[in-house]
Amino acid sequence: LALPFGYKVLGQAGAHDLLLLRSDMHTALRERIPWAPMMAYTPGGAARAVGVRSMKDYFGRGVGASWLFVAETEPRRERVLELVRAGVEDSCLASQGRAHDGRCARSYSLGLDAEDFRRLY
Repeated sequence: LALPFGYKVLGQAGAHDLLLLRSDMHTALRERIPWAPMMAYTPGGAARAVGVRSMKDYFGRGVGASWLFVAETEPRRERVLELVRAGVEDSCLASQGRAHDGRCARSYSLGLDAEDFRRLY
């Protein structure tokens, strides 16, 4: 999400937080301090880092990580999205109410493509 606005992801802090730096500043710092390890994440690498770090043992030891690994495996990832989508929609209906078409009253994105999220805005 940050790339189109001229930012790079340089690291992760906490569970869900990403460290962002403007691309022009990243380039300038790498030229000024070439020995410093300031590699930028790829979008997929950033998503996986947050996913791995956020997969706590809330539902049992190893459950969250196993969902992540299944979600990364073709063709199972679509099945994982189906399962998660049902829970997210039920939660959204319970917390946000129902729209006239029967779906959740609030727009949300759930998928493997970040562009789906960007299209909401």
